Order: sequence, then C-alpha cells, then structure tokens
Amino acid sequence: MRIKTTIRIDEQTLKSAQELGLNVSKACENALKIYINALTNAKNQIGPKTTVNTDQEKSLGRDLNPRPPPYQGDAQPD
Repeated sequence: MRIKTTIRIDEQTLKSAQELGLNVSKACENALKIYINALTNAKNQIGPKTTVNTDQEKSLGRDLNPRPPPYQGDAQPD
C-alpha cells in the first residue's frame, strides 16, 4: 500500500532531478530504503545490548564533531 506524504527539497536539487527525468517520488523511496538498510545493518553489527547515540545513528556511526582529549592538568611528563 502506498500513502501520500510531503517532503521539502532544495529547489535547485528538484529542478536538476526533473531535468534529468527522474521520478522524484521513487528516487526518495529508494534512498530511504538504502538508508534504512544501512542503519539496520549498523545496529545489528553493534549488537542488541549496546545502545547507539542518536547522532551517531544519523551519521552511520561517524562522529561529525570530534572533540579533543580531556585536559590532563596535573599530569607530569615521564
């Protein structure tokens, strides 16, 4: 069963897709299927008992904002 939904797409991206004769609805559906499969596979590889950070799920596990290591204020060099 198919249902109707609305999405927002960058104007230039939509124009380019239309110029290429792409079926935007089908392209979006296929992209969602690929993304869902990738997220599902990533979760399955991690394991059912491990929780995944929501931001990491969105980026398929890649940290988009890596942080420096914590400051070691009183650490003495050897």
